[in-house]
Amino acid sequence: MAADDTWEYRWDTSPLGRDLGTGNYTIYAVTADHDLSGNSVDLAHLDGVKHATAPVKLQRPYPVAVLNTSVLQPGDSLLISGTTTGGSKTLSLWIFSQKHLIPGISVPVGEDGTFECVLGPDETTNLSGLSFAVIQHPGANGLFDVKHDPVDGKPYQIGDASGYAIDLGSLTGIEACSAFIDALNACDSDDAYSKYKFFVEAEEWIRIDPIEEAYQSEIVTVTGTADPATAPDLCVKVSPHGITLPGEPGTTPGEAWGEVIVQEGPQNSTWSFSFDTSGWSLGEYTVWVGTSDHNLFHEETFILKYGHVDAACAPLPLIPGKDLTISGNATGGVDNVSIWILGERTIFGENYPKMGESVPVGADQTYTYTLGSEETTNFFSGRYFVIVQHPSYDGMFGVTKTSPPAGESGDFWIPRVLQEIKSI
Repeated sequence: MAADDTWEYRWDTSPLGRDLGTGNYTIYAVTADHDLSGNSVDLAHLDGVKHATAPVKLQRPYPVAVLNTSVLQPGDSLLISGTTTGGSKTLSLWIFSQKHLIPGISVPVGEDGTFECVLGPDETTNLSGLSFAVIQHPGANGLFDVKHDPVDGKPYQIGDASGYAIDLGSLTGIEACSAFIDALNACDSDDAYSKYKFFVEAEEWIRIDPIEEAYQSEIVTVTGTADPATAPDLCVKVSPHGITLPGEPGTTPGEAWGEVIVQEGPQNSTWSFSFDTSGWSLGEYTVWVGTSDHNLFHEETFILKYGHVDAACAPLPLIPGKDLTISGNATGGVDNVSIWILGERTIFGENYPKMGESVPVGADQTYTYTLGSEETTNFFSGRYFVIVQHPSYDGMFGVTKTSPPAGESGDFWIPRVLQEIKSI
């Protein structure tokens, strides 16, 4: 204890390595090493021992970086900088390009956890097309379990955590990157990493435009550009993320394959490819586009989402006897949405709600529905709820107005819950 009644203890978790897993822990500070019964103090023996606790969360070391540019020319400099945790003094930087690999550049880490590495003109001059920077952290054990291990004739060979040799030089750039990541993720490896994508516009190149949104059961169109010297046609493959591309043509839901014609432009040539996502599962997908010999290509990922619907009502507040317009957008390739209007007290003067009114969705994915003045004139003051129902990927409404069950009466029932709407 210090003179001012304060104390400090530094806990170095590095010697524990992988024996101490990630997760939430509680630190106990106690005033004695035995409880009233003479037992050594532990979680179950704190009787009569003053103590205090503090929660702590242990996480895997992880490097985070930024690149000063995402697009460069061969011979340009590339700055990679960031921060890391875990107390390591060194990181390892790996560069994977379509026809070139830079293995294991040692990157020093400062006392404040920051790092910086510059790839100069001599290093980027051989890079081309889609490229990746992988920053490797030695993990909790402080050792690089996956490391550069060259031998005669195999300058790009690595050794994994199990002692197996992998010749990255025999693979394409993207395949080599995937093999390296697989080695880092293996159960015997304690290494951590972060991966960043950049593009090098070499003499010949292909690019995919960012894919902003993609919804289940819609026709998705992917576009891109290419160097005018690129081949007149390109191969395109779409598959669930994680499947090695380009692979073979797929015919199952969740895959699309085709060839596209490159259209010449004043500066760059353009291309586009459309595919139907009906029957596809939600999740992450990869688009691969390249020449038929696979020597020049690019790939991008996108997330396939459920179709959704939004709505706006005008005018608000509504004056009885005035038209009410309900409009919005509905994605997912649906033909119709269904509109329900429920009130606290009444609708149409009969104390019944509006039940599943089918409204068409246009080619531009918009819809409009107007509740006329002759209908709103019977509205009492109070709150009303507008529900716009989307049929989801199968195009079928699971909840619709239906007949009452046996022994019941009334015109306003829905299936499944079989609850009479007028009782709400």
